[in-house]
Amino acid sequence: MKILCVGLMVCDVMVKPCSAGMLRRDHSKVDCIDMRVGGDAFNVAANLRCLGTEHTLCSRVGSDYIGNFALDFASAAGIRTEYISVSEEPTSVSLVMLEENGERHFASQDGASQFITGKEIEDALLAEHDLLYIGSMGDLPGLAGGNLNTLLKRAKDYHMLTAMDVTGNPGPEVMEELMPSLSMIDFFLPSDYEAKRMTGCGTSEDAARRFAEFGVQNVIIKQGEKGCSYLAGETPGEFRSYPAFKTTVVDTTGAGDAFVAGFLSAYCGGYCIQECIMIASRVGAECVKAMGAGVALRHMEDYAGQLNLAERKRKG
Repeated sequence: MKILCVGLMVCDVMVKPCSAGMLRRDHSKVDCIDMRVGGDAFNVAANLRCLGTEHTLCSRVGSDYIGNFALDFASAAGIRTEYISVSEEPTSVSLVMLEENGERHFASQDGASQFITGKEIEDALLAEHDLLYIGSMGDLPGLAGGNLNTLLKRAKDYHMLTAMDVTGNPGPEVMEELMPSLSMIDFFLPSDYEAKRMTGCGTSEDAARRFAEFGVQNVIIKQGEKGCSYLAGETPGEFRSYPAFKTTVVDTTGAGDAFVAGFLSAYCGGYCIQECIMIASRVGAECVKAMGAGVALRHMEDYAGQLNLAERKRKG
């Protein structure tokens, strides 16, 4: 199976360590200032490459020096760039401020990748892939106004599976925007915070059931160090929780994207949903052990082997 990743590609300027007190001082020393490329779609694509899953990234950068940096960074990471278009908008940029404990805070400037519309994706590209992953809904105004619905309908015309996550601080307005499209989503992977904010529900279970009511086939809610929860739309009575793998946390940046990539890679490799969640959790735990989202992951089957899961390949 081959995955088409669509969504954010952002230049991340990472600063560590940061604290609230820094804003009250004229000058502060830090251990690290680094620039690299992130964004949900880019991170998932980069992780899929490491995990050994065929994929294509479709995003946008600006015609500026930061865009040139982003394209060079992607090429160096082994990501094909022919479907990353160059536009007149500036390149999307985020300042990533990391605390000592690995928690992070973002200050972002919207740019080219936020305004991808789906019209950039030709039918032939959809036909070549088996699964469409859309990263960073809630921060993709270009997919508003029916563009998301149109893209998903086109994907379903080519019998593609679909997966989606969200980002930022998505509130009820994002839920309202997504409602017409949720029935076309096979795998929805928001964080616990995002799921509760979107639905207004007080628990992840209630939020998952809310998404299932609108037709999502499988809801996987990421809960950080607590693990994750899963609800199948066909059997809404079976809400299950899975613990996280214990590890030393250096930086949580990109952990959710690593989880998503691990899940999708495992699913493409033929594993059942429970096994996909186990592999995804293991991959996410690997990500937080180093700074930044661009951790050098191993092949997905290596993580499956660590979990004593037998290798298999999905038929068809």
